[in-house]
Amino acid sequence: MLGKTHLGGLYALAAMGIWGIAPVYFVLVGFAQPMEVLAHRVFWSVPILCLIIFSFIDAETLEIVEKKTSIIKNFFIPFL
Repeated sequence: MLGKTHLGGLYALAAMGIWGIAPVYFVLVGFAQPMEVLAHRVFWSVPILCLIIFSFIDAETLEIVEKKTSIIKNFFIPFL
């Protein structure tokens, strides 16, 4: 098990890695219009976020969420 210090170091390395990859990303998508890049980022973030959320949620929490469908409807419908 990693301590908080080691975990923080890993997060810092991951952040630096992302910043290192960012210039390459912008060169590779330089042909696309900014709105097209933004649209793809918004579109693909939704399914990826759903996968992340449902991979870390436990069954008991999922049952509670299913019982509170009105909250879910009020939250998700405005985004559709």
